[in-house]
Amino acid sequence: MEIKISVSRNAPPEDRVILTLEVDLVNIISVNEVKQRMTLQVFMYEEWFDSTLVWEPHDFGGIEQTWLPVDKIWISDVTVLNTMGFMNIMESIRTPAEVIYTGKVIRSYPALYSIACDIKVEKFPLDTQKCQLDIASWGYAKDKLIIKFSNKSTLEHYRMNDEWALKSVRMEELIYEFDGLQHSEAKFHIEISRKPLHYVISLIFPCYMICVLGIAGLFARFSTRPERQERFSLGVTALVSVAVYGTVVAEKIPHTSREIPVLLLFFLHNLVILSIATICAGGVLFVNWKGCKQNDEMPPKWITHILLCSKKINRIPDKIENEKTVDPQKAADPQKIIFEAWSIVADRLDYILFLLFFLIITIPTYEVIRRCAEKLMENDSTEIQLIRAV
Repeated sequence: MEIKISVSRNAPPEDRVILTLEVDLVNIISVNEVKQRMTLQVFMYEEWFDSTLVWEPHDFGGIEQTWLPVDKIWISDVTVLNTMGFMNIMESIRTPAEVIYTGKVIRSYPALYSIACDIKVEKFPLDTQKCQLDIASWGYAKDKLIIKFSNKSTLEHYRMNDEWALKSVRMEELIYEFDGLQHSEAKFHIEISRKPLHYVISLIFPCYMICVLGIAGLFARFSTRPERQERFSLGVTALVSVAVYGTVVAEKIPHTSREIPVLLLFFLHNLVILSIATICAGGVLFVNWKGCKQNDEMPPKWITHILLCSKKINRIPDKIENEKTVDPQKAADPQKIIFEAWSIVADRLDYILFLLFFLIITIPTYEVIRRCAEKLMENDSTEIQLIRAV
């Protein structure tokens, strides 16, 4: 039997409407850091009582519930105020609302919301983001419509995201004032944490390998030529490579001057250390060149004492004397002694500088990777516990 509606379908119920709302988070589709927005897929459930839809079941053959098109009854104008894009997935399909003889109306629909979200990138890629759906009625004040959250589960259909881990969801009911009227508002808070494994594999570890190989090349003693200008070429190449990786990170984050991300600081640190290492390599080349210079002097004793190579330099004449014993044609050349002494100083400088810059590069990298590993395990544990709890 047809249920006749005695009032206009656009007219709200005469008394105050208490709208019970349930937001079932289905999926975090994407987070756009540059545009500072989050795209979510949710299931929306709305319940309210409409006195104009009350009937007696025995007058209609015992029918206690029915389904009516939403364009034939009154529905609220509750919407997400901070949305930047909305897509009703079932818009092309006639989705009815369930109506019970007591006047209870149940409406449900899936939707995609793209909401504005203040993205904080100070700890990127170890960052945690907080966003919320600001749900309220645009036209009805609180004296006509009150929004209440239900106590049902909000993660029943949730699917894990590959890039983001869900840390918590919570609901908040409050009152806000607009145009001199007080309106009922419900906030659905979402807290997510980034999974940093991708950045460790694709950015942090390759950058570390480039830096280590660059430092090893800058202070390697494999060349027999005194000049070894190829050290500078290797240092510049390593600098360009790290700068390219830093550009990739800069394009990923919002263009803001408020804060510098941890990952970008990591690349800037590596750039500065590689630059200093390249300059220090020039100093080592200068020391090596001193030994090739004609009529020069032996290295100062204070340098040999600091570098702990004075004993090795003092044994150079004995070494040459032994070579002369094996081959009497070899004469003890003073220039050769000077060359050997400065070469020892250059060798020791290469060794010390390599260890120094290797530690300066390795320690921050180890700390970043350790924190990323802890974050990854924490995210997985928290997300699984959260889903199981609800």
